[in-house]
Amino acid sequence: MELRQLRYFVSAAAHLNFTKAAKECYIVQSSMTEQIANLESELGVKLFDRQSKGLALTEAGRFFLPKAKAILGEAEKAGEEMASFRAGYRSLLRVGYQGELFKAELIRTLRACRQVLPQVRVALRQLPEEELLEGLRDGQFDIILIPWQESFRGEDWLETSPIAVMGPVLVTAADHPLAGQESVCMEQLRGLTFVSLEASGQKEVQSRISTTGVEAPSVELALDHTSNEILVAGGCGVSLWAEGLSRSSANPELRFIPIRDYPSKKSFVLAWRRERLTGEGERFCRLFQM
Repeated sequence: MELRQLRYFVSAAAHLNFTKAAKECYIVQSSMTEQIANLESELGVKLFDRQSKGLALTEAGRFFLPKAKAILGEAEKAGEEMASFRAGYRSLLRVGYQGELFKAELIRTLRACRQVLPQVRVALRQLPEEELLEGLRDGQFDIILIPWQESFRGEDWLETSPIAVMGPVLVTAADHPLAGQESVCMEQLRGLTFVSLEASGQKEVQSRISTTGVEAPSVELALDHTSNEILVAGGCGVSLWAEGLSRSSANPELRFIPIRDYPSKKSFVLAWRRERLTGEGERFCRLFQM
């Protein structure tokens, strides 16, 4: 069993299409199907049902997929650890996070790590929220920063530690009519145009606004945080950010206004795989929470 076969299998399982998987892996389709067939022969099971509309994982394929991902994750980590070793480090800690919410805290923690854990290289990777948990499960990360979800209670492989509880603040341009207020209420959001990140938790925020009796807001979409910031500062609309983002922003063109009657707040946690956190990882978590 070769690592490349596992990569081909994982890609084919993600796309359920050999043509797309072959393109992603930069090989021709005939090589893809041949290597998958060789893997199935070695394992003694069928991993895919070949159907007219595409592929479907067999029961054996579904059973094998997390194991293949774990093997690839360990192989990737071993390569990264050796690269760190060549650079003079003795340990590697891979941390996943989303957006810029905890940027200031990560900067502070990295500075502290350089003082108390100089032998540890901390590798950061930013991914959308939905990919962080999958990456942790598959061994791509040692620690992730992620919003708490009730479904975590059923994940017996997962451990978490609370970081913060945050509600949203209203973000406006410096010359917006609401910019000078110390706080606003939900009623004052009526009729405003919102700039929203398409793939962010702001969809939940928009839903909250609608269910409080305030008319559903019109939305201007931004595909990334920087575009969101520019559109708001340019007067194209207002936005809703977590409190932590307002603390880390140094943009003088923006104003951050608490919403005093917003109905809920969101909890954030550090998360890691049970019994897989090293001593360096535990120290990182303590430094982050200081």
